[in-house]
Amino acid sequence: GPYLDANDPGYSSFTIAHASRPARVYAGGNDGMLHAFDDANGDETWAYIPHDLYRPDNTGLGALAYQDGALPPFRHHFLVDSTPRIVDVDFGGSDWHSLLVGGLGKGGKSYYALDVTDPGAITTETQAAGQYLWTFTDADMGYSYGKPTLAKTRGFSSKWLMVVAAG
Repeated sequence: GPYLDANDPGYSSFTIAHASRPARVYAGGNDGMLHAFDDANGDETWAYIPHDLYRPDNTGLGALAYQDGALPPFRHHFLVDSTPRIVDVDFGGSDWHSLLVGGLGKGGKSYYALDVTDPGAITTETQAAGQYLWTFTDADMGYSYGKPTLAKTRGFSSKWLMVVAAG
């Protein structure tokens, strides 16, 4: 259901404070990057390469590179092959943030999270790197086709959990 200050302290203040933040369009690409575009002019403002694509085998970004001096095979590669989701979550008390959570789809077996609370402040590589929060993968997890859902629990001290389908 909707967030209520009775259950989610500070959320109303958070939404008011960030109501006029710059809009961004986020899109995963099979070039191995999640791209952030300025909604007003279409310019790319930054891009993120998920950690799982730095795999030592030739299924990640290595599949796009020259191998032993030879040309890479020219065929389609799935890399960041899913649509991310943005969810507002509190980091404790009234410390709210907007999280972008995405998976790799057919490109891999992991999910990642970035803090996109203030997209206009991400103007340098260092600032962009500071928005990285975590990557989740598991040896028994299949490809990350499922769209991640974040939910606040009543138990576990009101912690936020990510629920995904992967198989």
